[in-house]
Amino acid sequence: MKTYIIHGDYSVKSYDRLQQYIKAAKKRSWEIVRVDSKITNIRETLVSQSLFTKQRLIVVENINAIKKKDSEWLKKKNNELDATLLLYHNSALSKTAVNLYPKPDKIEEFKLPKTVWNLLDSIRPGNSQKVIELLENTLKTESEEFVFAVIAKLFRDLYWVKVDTNPPFSSWQLSKLREQTSYFKKEVVLKIIDMLSEADIKAKTTKQPIRQSLDFIFCTVLE
Repeated sequence: MKTYIIHGDYSVKSYDRLQQYIKAAKKRSWEIVRVDSKITNIRETLVSQSLFTKQRLIVVENINAIKKKDSEWLKKKNNELDATLLLYHNSALSKTAVNLYPKPDKIEEFKLPKTVWNLLDSIRPGNSQKVIELLENTLKTESEEFVFAVIAKLFRDLYWVKVDTNPPFSSWQLSKLREQTSYFKKEVVLKIIDMLSEADIKAKTTKQPIRQSLDFIFCTVLE
C-alpha cells in the first residue's frame, strides 16, 4: 500500500492539494473511496476488492478520526494491502502523530504564511493598533473567511490550554500557546470566542463584513 499524508495550518492550500490528488485519481479512472470513521470501518474498506479491479484511492479527510487500534493495524498490514491511502489533516501534525501511521511515500506540509503568523502572534491585550495594522496587511493576500477561521482556531486553542493540563499539542505549539495565553484571563478568552461566534452568525445572516467584526473585537477587547 502506498501512503500519502497532507497536513498543515495553511488549510486553504492543503485542502486544495487534497482535491488535486482526488482529481488526478479520477482522471485515471481510479475508484475513490472516502472513509468516515463514524459510518465506515477502515479495515473492511481496505481489504475489500473492487468489483471491477480498479486502482483504489482511499481518502481519509480527518486523520484523527482513525482509532489507535486501526492505525496499528494499518502499520502491520501495510505491505499486504492493495490500495493508495491518502490521509489529510487540516492543521499541523507532530512527528509523533505521523509515526502512528504507515511510513508515508510522500508527506506534504502547508505552513501558514509569515504575514498570518505575525498577525496571530501579535494578538494580546494592549496591542489593538498593531493587530489591526497587521490584519489589514494580511487581508491583502488572504481571504477574510480564512483569516477569521485561523483567529477563531487560535482562541479555541488558547482556551484549551487554559482549562486542560495536558492539551494535545506538540511541544513547540504548547510553548507558544502557553506564552500567549498568559496575557489573557480565561473570561476574556471566552468573551472573544462568544464575539467571534456572533460575528460568524452575522456574516452568514446579515452579510455584515467579517473585517468589520474583527476590527470591533480588537478595538474593544484588546485596547
